[in-house]
Amino acid sequence: MHSEARRQARWAARFVAVLAPLAMLLGGATDAPAAGRAYWTSFGSDSIGYANLDGSGGANFNTGGVGIVFPTGIALDPAAGRIYWTNHNSPNSAIKFADLVSGGGGTLATGAATVGDPRGLAVNPATGTAYWADQAGGGKIKVAKLDASGGGVLTSPAMAPEGVALRTSGGRIYFADAGANKISFARFDGTGGGNLATGAAALSAPIGVAIDSSSGRIYWANNDNSTIAYAALDGSGGATLDTTGAVVNSPHGLAIDPTAGRVYWANLSGPISYASLNGGGGGTIPIGAATLQGSSFLTLLDVPGNTAAPAISGGSAPGSVLSCSDGQWAGNLPGAQYFRAPRSLGYQWSRDGADLAGAVGTTYTADLEGEYRCTVTASNAAGAASQASDPFTVSGSSNPPPPNPPSNEFSFGKLKRDTHAGTAKLTVDVPGPGTLALSGSGIVRIRDRATERAPRQTVGAAGSVKLKIKARGKARKRLKRHGSAKLEAKVTYTPTGGDPNTLTKKVKLIRRR
Repeated sequence: MHSEARRQARWAARFVAVLAPLAMLLGGATDAPAAGRAYWTSFGSDSIGYANLDGSGGANFNTGGVGIVFPTGIALDPAAGRIYWTNHNSPNSAIKFADLVSGGGGTLATGAATVGDPRGLAVNPATGTAYWADQAGGGKIKVAKLDASGGGVLTSPAMAPEGVALRTSGGRIYFADAGANKISFARFDGTGGGNLATGAAALSAPIGVAIDSSSGRIYWANNDNSTIAYAALDGSGGATLDTTGAVVNSPHGLAIDPTAGRVYWANLSGPISYASLNGGGGGTIPIGAATLQGSSFLTLLDVPGNTAAPAISGGSAPGSVLSCSDGQWAGNLPGAQYFRAPRSLGYQWSRDGADLAGAVGTTYTADLEGEYRCTVTASNAAGAASQASDPFTVSGSSNPPPPNPPSNEFSFGKLKRDTHAGTAKLTVDVPGPGTLALSGSGIVRIRDRATERAPRQTVGAAGSVKLKIKARGKARKRLKRHGSAKLEAKVTYTPTGGDPNTLTKKVKLIRRR
């Protein structure tokens, strides 16, 4: 195993030898720049730097007072807005974290997983776990929960583990063993494991590993012979990557951007470099005001990527409440040290191409006709990306016309007198179901036979109804004394669901003695 004194002496010598040519920081390849940021640790200046991958510069990360002492490993959880790193030198050895935007944080409680001599670090936000290579007391891979609920030792087969990578789809953790010159692996539950067959790929004090799941390869940085190498995860062999145009000088941790087809790495005493995964060479990225002093492990943060547009649901009539889905956003690739999950989502509604003021929620009441869209903007510390829904049409013409009101037109038919009783029956022709009411001066009103109270007669369908007209009060006395009486009958028809209509008819009652 390499002693700490030898390691630091070697790093310091290379740092002095390579730091001078700062012009190399401005070198670059000719392919299109990637989006997002690279973050790295610099143990020589006790700092964490970052640079924009599009070449627009960078700065040192402000931790908001969280201590950085000889930092090495680094990882991200963009949805939680956190950056994690390992403080490597005892008595300050710890797993630290801070907010990616505002700074401020603390020390991760790791339970039974003591932090002695931590190197490379990996975080899986989906499972809420952190893994790191720890060289204290013999090479171990340790694990702890991000919610501070504890941890422990995953496996301890390594001499000098220097970097870890998670293959979540295969249930394995891979790590570089700089002491044994091997790329090894174990299962997430700590069982099994072994060494990967790497074929012709160089293994010369490997420090840092990253996985490209799309090609089924694992990449590592060779500290001693200054190369970037790779091997197939199925054990079918590997090779050394073409890094023409890029600085490779005691490279340490690395990360992969599969969307740009690049691998990035930190050089011990030099720039942040990259190369094409297809073997087409590479370059370096400008870092602005960021510090490069003993650069170690590296991780990537990209802006969120949309994989499915948001969609609008709801009614198509004016006044409907419309709802906007979040859409779908690409997840993190912790094995590649590549993170892109959104930290927050924002919403904006528009009608006929114009944004609606204040319409920034997941729902909107569409009071007017028009073509509506909702745009969802996903953001993290690297930036923001937006995606609009397909148009959703709100139109009154799409609704069926209201039904015609029921007709309340009715008419009188024949009047048939009963001269023996002094009454009459009036025929009323109605167009449909409803109710009839009979009133008028001197006329006995229609009564419900069951209650003798409600002056209504129910009509079940269109047809003819006979209403009995019978005198009362003074009209009854006149009919009895003189044998006849003149009345005015008022009939009101109210169709079901419609308005009432009233007609009058003069009726003469006759009673023969």
